[in-house]
Amino acid sequence: EIKHEKPKIGNNVEIHKNVYFGKNVIIGDNTIIMPNVVINDNVRIGKNCLIKSSTVIGQKGFQAIVDKNKNLISVFHVGGVKINNFVEIGALNTIACGAIDNTIIDDYTKIDDHVHIAHNIFIGKNNIICAGAIFGGSVMVGNRNFFGLNSTMRTAIKIGNDNFIGQSTNLVKDIKNNNLIYGNPGKIIK
Repeated sequence: EIKHEKPKIGNNVEIHKNVYFGKNVIIGDNTIIMPNVVINDNVRIGKNCLIKSSTVIGQKGFQAIVDKNKNLISVFHVGGVKINNFVEIGALNTIACGAIDNTIIDDYTKIDDHVHIAHNIFIGKNNIICAGAIFGGSVMVGNRNFFGLNSTMRTAIKIGNDNFIGQSTNLVKDIKNNNLIYGNPGKIIK
């Protein structure tokens, strides 16, 4: 299904059944989009990517503010999602658009199934993200990190390069480079 306008699709792109496209969507050469994927407005997917079944990319993130009557109202999001080259995104993932800027996933990052990536996130190159990982909004991730099964990253933290975040770790503060982290809350082991 196409909303508003046909996406810009590169060469040798494979798009399976029941894929939904919003407006202003670009898909690079040799990318594969599996069945039942939702690609909302302002999403750019690079070359040689794989998007597995039933993943949702670019819908509004979860963010609310209190109005003058003390009621929660949703925050409007105008950013998009930019997925660079050679990225793999597993089945049943959610990747929210940015509130103002784009949510970005850089080259060669590999994401397992059932992962949630909130709004305004930057994930660098060559990261491995295992099933069940959750990234709160505005998390900044460097390069070559490993995120274990069911790990959770608190909103607005910074993660450097070459870290190993263990299974079910709850990361609640910034970490720099070359750390092994386990536990709840996550503690540096070495």
